[in-house]
Amino acid sequence: MASSQHELRIVLMGKTGNGKSSTGNSLLHSRSAFLSTQSAESITKQCEAKMYNHTDVSGQQKILTVVDTPGFFDTDATVTNEMVQNKIASQIFDMTSPGVHAFLIIVRVDRFTPEEKNTVDFIKKIFGDGAAKYCIVVFTREDQLEGVDV
Repeated sequence: MASSQHELRIVLMGKTGNGKSSTGNSLLHSRSAFLSTQSAESITKQCEAKMYNHTDVSGQQKILTVVDTPGFFDTDATVTNEMVQNKIASQIFDMTSPGVHAFLIIVRVDRFTPEEKNTVDFIKKIFGDGAAKYCIVVFTREDQLEGVDV
């Protein structure tokens, strides 16, 4: 979707509670870039971008921009997926200009549901059909499997 030699723009998307903010913190080498807590309720209400200056394996300086988004299938029944899509669509483009390099679909390894499959459809509705080519699935919470093989 976008190319820039010295920038990498990543958008975290997925269901509420799957670990988008925690994944963003890991990517940014931070424990607190994004608010991340174990909670029965959705924490992230708005899109939020954080940047990290990093040196890649070839020694090139890069600016990593990670955008955390509100989750789909929110714990608040008054928040619909359409509302989440509209919020993301209205906020994301300024944060990722001139475009997104990758969409990380955050999925809990212990709970893959039809709702997770719908995330790609939501991405396509916001960014267009071509966006699916830039999706990467990231599984979270492997540590909670306690020795169970996946």
